[in-house]
Amino acid sequence: MRFSALILFFVVGQPLGAQSVVTWSQTEQVATSQFDNMHPRIVTDGSGDPMIIWGSNSSKEVLFSRWTGTGFTTPVRLNPEIIPIFAASWAGPDIAAHGDTVYVVFKETPEDASSLFNLRTISQTGFCQDMRCWSPATL
Repeated sequence: MRFSALILFFVVGQPLGAQSVVTWSQTEQVATSQFDNMHPRIVTDGSGDPMIIWGSNSSKEVLFSRWTGTGFTTPVRLNPEIIPIFAASWAGPDIAAHGDTVYVVFKETPEDASSLFNLRTISQTGFCQDMRCWSPATL
């Protein structure tokens, strides 16, 4: 019985004592409050630089910004003006990346009866901030 208790202590007790320390860097402002901040999501590109999307509940936009090495770019609207997106604190656009190919998915409003959209980057020479470098993705 003592042997079982001793092994249980080492198995359970070790992970608790071996926690690593998280060190945070200084905060960076991604965008001013005029761009809203509903359901923000972050991924990194092939170089490890962050790319962020979020929804604007007031303007019904999917907004995108990426790290340049010294700060974040001015947010760019990804959805066409004729497609208002659904965004709330609990739901909204999402992003995924594989290397420098980025996928963004968002839902049109009204969310219970409208379409789901998926975009991907198409730039072959590096990341492009302009909407012309995004295309509908096939699933």
